[in-house]
Amino acid sequence: MTNSIYFDEETLLQDNQGLIYGAVKAARINKEMSYFDDFVQEAQLEWLKLIRAQQRLTEPMDVEYFKAFSYNKIVWHLRDLRRKIIKEEEWLVKFEAHEGETLVDDPSIDPSDLLINNCRVDEFMKSLSPLEKEFVLKRFNEGVSMTQLAKEYGCSQKTVYQYRKKIQQKYRDYY
Repeated sequence: MTNSIYFDEETLLQDNQGLIYGAVKAARINKEMSYFDDFVQEAQLEWLKLIRAQQRLTEPMDVEYFKAFSYNKIVWHLRDLRRKIIKEEEWLVKFEAHEGETLVDDPSIDPSDLLINNCRVDEFMKSLSPLEKEFVLKRFNEGVSMTQLAKEYGCSQKTVYQYRKKIQQKYRDYY
């Protein structure tokens, strides 16, 4: 594969949609998942990064070998991201548990503990900027995907992920 094979990244992505969607499928991500579009976009970005890295090599790789290599690399990248999302969802469950509202009917829980937990969540939410509060509400209460948030805020997906990481760090520091 040489630099002259692809000049246009759009053409590159169109010509390799089968490889990209195959890697998404191999990572066990399906269209019913709310973050499917995020993973497709992430796979496309990873593919482009691999192409650019390959183009910088002085000795080009065999095309079939490169496709197999990049397919595996994309699958592993997506699996890593999926594991991170699962951890994020576990974090969300812990976050919701701090609100205490789902635990109200449990007789083993002292009502004063619920009040303290609700106050802590309220204090945490007050410590966030208005944009951060909006982000938390849209992402966790409404289930808006990271791609949709990026489009809504007019920024890159990477910026949205960094924003989420910043909020999570604030939460960890607060508790």
